[in-house]
Amino acid sequence: EGERDLQQWQVRLGIVAASRAQAVGEWQDRQFATLSGLADNLSLQLYFQPYMTTGDYHTPVELANPDSYDFQPIEGVPDFELGDENNRDFRYAAVNTNVVLRYEYSAGSTFFFVWKQAYESYLRGNNDINIDLSDLFSSQPENVFLAKVTYWFEI
Repeated sequence: EGERDLQQWQVRLGIVAASRAQAVGEWQDRQFATLSGLADNLSLQLYFQPYMTTGDYHTPVELANPDSYDFQPIEGVPDFELGDENNRDFRYAAVNTNVVLRYEYSAGSTFFFVWKQAYESYLRGNNDINIDLSDLFSSQPENVFLAKVTYWFEI
């Protein structure tokens, strides 16, 4: 009799497991259909814009004659030297990143979410092209968040 009870339990559990498997399978199909619809209308775009420049100023000159490429030293202006307070050399670096999440929830109607992050580093009196990225990324970034919703009205 114990063996018959065990077989009955196995049959019952098999029926429950089969019905649960079917329910889970249907749930997965619904989730996949929902995600599939989102994927058709959802995009994530990344933009990365590095910018680096240096300025090296020495021996200030001016045009000798208009419409020419002849130069002459500017009188009364001393030459710039490293460490001099008049030294106008500089080093500038910036990195701008944008992350744009775009979802078209209806034909022609779109939701945008944008995150912009900007880092800057400016050093005056030094024009060394070897910019230390740790200096750049250790600065306080500027963060901007923005959301935009558009709706298409048919006329």
